[in-house]
Amino acid sequence: RQLVHRDFMHQENLPLDLRFRTRAFFEYGFFNSRDIPATVHELSASLRTEVALHLYQDLITAVPFFRDCGKDFLTEIILRLRPQTLSPGDYLYEEGEYGDSMYFLIKGSVEMILDERLGVFAELREGSYLGESCMLGLTDHRPQSVRATTWCSLFNLTMKSLEECITRFPEAQEHFRRLAMQATAEKALNRVVVPDLAALPPEEAALAVLSTPPVVTRALARSQSTEAPPPRGER
Repeated sequence: RQLVHRDFMHQENLPLDLRFRTRAFFEYGFFNSRDIPATVHELSASLRTEVALHLYQDLITAVPFFRDCGKDFLTEIILRLRPQTLSPGDYLYEEGEYGDSMYFLIKGSVEMILDERLGVFAELREGSYLGESCMLGLTDHRPQSVRATTWCSLFNLTMKSLEECITRFPEAQEHFRRLAMQATAEKALNRVVVPDLAALPPEEAALAVLSTPPVVTRALARSQSTEAPPPRGER
């Protein structure tokens, strides 16, 4: 692949600086790849679960609404993660851009640009996650820009993958349904507008974000529509 990229850059007569940055990008990705090998999918179900959870269970369960999910569901989520690389100065996404995925930062650091004109930034380091509101369908546009300050390795999880996983696992359906019901009850009891998620404790954030997430609603609806109808005598 390195030879193919080198020939391409030479053929297209890319400027030397652009060639250098392109080569550095591919070299970083090659030596720092955290992708899960396709061969893991060929393991037995029990081995596949052990390997996946050993690698990334802590990363995934740092997200409040994944914390109490079953091992099979978490394994499926982990196996659907897709790697992504950023070089220093690259934007992960920009304010107002369409989005339907969340990200897990496994190496490096990024800055969330709250107000670039005033120089207001929030730094996120490895182990952090971001973009979950777009993945859950609470909004389809990024509320702020995020830019890499170092070389970064990330994982991407899409809305489609989450919806398919919830639909596939009944225990996950029950988990998310329970969280949504708890959030709805708390809102009705307190009659207050939920504040910014960043200001909430993890448990409250999990309830707040799951009160009306379209991705969960669709997944639950799909699971009900695919259930087999009861025998005639039980209708």
